[in-house]
Amino acid sequence: MYQSVNNRGTFDENNPNIYYQKDKINTVDWTEKFEKVPTFSEIEKHIKDIIMSGEAFDTLSPEWKIDIKGGNRVVDKITKKGNFQNLNNSKKKRHNKYVSGIIELINNSLYSHPADNDKPKEKPNVLKYHYFDVNVKIGDKSYWVRLECEENKKSSSGTYAKRSQTPFEDNKNINQENNNVKTVHLYNIKEMRTNNIYFQEANDNENLMAGFSYDEVIDKLTEIYKKIDEGTGKLSEPEMNNLMAQAHIIEDAFDTEVNPQKYSADKISDIMLNVYYINSNFTFFNINSKLNFF
Repeated sequence: MYQSVNNRGTFDENNPNIYYQKDKINTVDWTEKFEKVPTFSEIEKHIKDIIMSGEAFDTLSPEWKIDIKGGNRVVDKITKKGNFQNLNNSKKKRHNKYVSGIIELINNSLYSHPADNDKPKEKPNVLKYHYFDVNVKIGDKSYWVRLECEENKKSSSGTYAKRSQTPFEDNKNINQENNNVKTVHLYNIKEMRTNNIYFQEANDNENLMAGFSYDEVIDKLTEIYKKIDEGTGKLSEPEMNNLMAQAHIIEDAFDTEVNPQKYSADKISDIMLNVYYINSNFTFFNINSKLNFF
């Protein structure tokens, strides 16, 4: 049912010249798992049941567990808000499957990397974000799914600061470290990409795209999607279009290697030039006019 493939690895937080290649990342085969798409009421109840259970679930990284804590804000974020609002109909259906099968995804996920809390005023109790990756195979297609989690700050008593409580959450549920295993809180499920570029055998640091390693390009794509997610309702339409255009360019760059017959040589050159501009954080991009990119 499960197949191991090479993971993408990560660069050291403090030294981008140091690359960590991970061991394996599981592919969960869900080709025959669902007879029908889970409904919203079903997945909402499922998440609330997990919260009420207070259970923390093992990942494939032995030093990490994932639970779900909080109230309606967390339930809504996982089930119907966040990146979900920007998905097309087919992606929303897959998202409902991810939520319904979240325990299996957690059990087969590998720790990817941490990130600092860049919204300390909005989330004063959050110390860091942590990301876990798992691949899901449905039919002949595979999807890279990222589980986004929060680590809470410790209080003066040595326990972790709590999320706000609601009637459906057990008041005794406080996240604590136990036997050097850290438990973090799931707050979002995101489908990152939908093609098989991540299933290649070569290590990421042996592959370059527009002068950057694949991992650096993936990190940039992740950063852009995070900005899109956090900017919904806050950024102007041109700013959101700008970010979406950048994401599409990077996705097209990977697609040129999966489906090279779709692109002319000139088109590939334009795409790679713009990937270079995006990853170099240039403020001006030589974008194809149909993208409406300023």
